[in-house]
Amino acid sequence: MRGRGSLKMFRLGLRTKFFLYSNTLIVVTMGLVGVFAVLHERQTQYDSIVSRGRSVTEALSIPITDALLYEELALVTETGLIDNYTNEIIERNKDLVRYVIVADGAGLVTHSNRWDLMGKPFSRALRSDSIGLPAQVEIRTSSWGERVLEIRSPLNISSKFWGSLAVGVSLAPIELEVQGIARRAAAVALLLMLGNSILTALYVETLIRPILNLYQSIKRAGRGDLAARAQVRRGDEVGELAEAFNRMMDELEE
Repeated sequence: MRGRGSLKMFRLGLRTKFFLYSNTLIVVTMGLVGVFAVLHERQTQYDSIVSRGRSVTEALSIPITDALLYEELALVTETGLIDNYTNEIIERNKDLVRYVIVADGAGLVTHSNRWDLMGKPFSRALRSDSIGLPAQVEIRTSSWGERVLEIRSPLNISSKFWGSLAVGVSLAPIELEVQGIARRAAAVALLLMLGNSILTALYVETLIRPILNLYQSIKRAGRGDLAARAQVRRGDEVGELAEAFNRMMDELEE
């Protein structure tokens, strides 16, 4: 008996169930839509950043290779050409490019905007066997904690190999865009839930009130009130059930 009383105390009414079911449907639907939208946007942004990073790397490798060739042939005496190219490409793409590393054939860093790497071995430097292969693309976490897309390309003309170029491209725009989509999806879900709550309050009278009235009439009849009658206001199944209940009560009263 105590168990039945506890179950009855926590039993949900039709209004509450209708509200929970409809809002749960909205939350699940918007959750799935949000997940698919985030995954699609993440992949789209990733492809865009890879494409832009490859373009930056290709655009930078050409003048650097030319400068290395001119230096080898002693055609130029001006120093700092590669540093100028590096600084210019970073300035033009400062929203995206985080670092540029130029390593020689032995893998030592010869030019970079990161001065702490100058003259040190670059463990990810390419070798001469990378000539003719596509640029290498790798997602890494930088020393300052930012996720970057590192694109590495050989510096060569035909079979002549001078070293390798590595460009670090920030993945922060992807994260910002994904977070924006997630926030927009959450905002839309909240608005839909608010609208659904308002519509539930408006429609409860026409959808649920006749059922609740019939329920109350049945409870009165169960307590012995033979005058209990249900209000018939609808021509659907609920209205037919109310009419059947009223006919039954008429027969019982007679």
